[in-house]
Amino acid sequence: MATFAEKEMLVALEQLKVARRAFFEAVAIPVTSMPPPASEAEVARLEVLLGQSLPPSYRAFLLEQDGFPELNGEVSILSVAEMISIRGEREDRLLESIAATSEIESVTRWLIFGLSLTSDSSYLFDPTRRDDSGEWPVMTYDDNEGIEKEYASFAAFLSSSAVQAAEALHEVQQSQDLSDIDF
Repeated sequence: MATFAEKEMLVALEQLKVARRAFFEAVAIPVTSMPPPASEAEVARLEVLLGQSLPPSYRAFLLEQDGFPELNGEVSILSVAEMISIRGEREDRLLESIAATSEIESVTRWLIFGLSLTSDSSYLFDPTRRDDSGEWPVMTYDDNEGIEKEYASFAAFLSSSAVQAAEALHEVQQSQDLSDIDF
């Protein structure tokens, strides 16, 4: 039986896919296809490496699709294989950089699940603040701005991303000045 957070994530994911596709088509950005689901074995391997279970909504996401390329046209949610590949030195360097600018001691225990190839933006989980349902808060981080936003869960993060995509589409429909539109 799916939890409320898992159901919420599935609804938000579908809304995000629809809004993102419409936005990308409106601004003539090629729409990439979504990856297939991760296997239960792949997700379990990641959990073993982490030494803990993933948040229910994020775990359900990975079993629905393994990552999300160009979520907002810039930052991608990593696949299980990509998350495993950045573990260690690369993740440690990024988390140490965030810790140096944020003054949050627990940041070195955070989990990076999204990165940009073109900017200094990333998406992170804070597993040190797990709620009663097992969800972890999500932070969006930019090297220049610091922690930009915080969400109660992965499902809440996806829901907000869907709203941002719909708002960006509305802006495009109202104006053809595309120079400063991003979600």
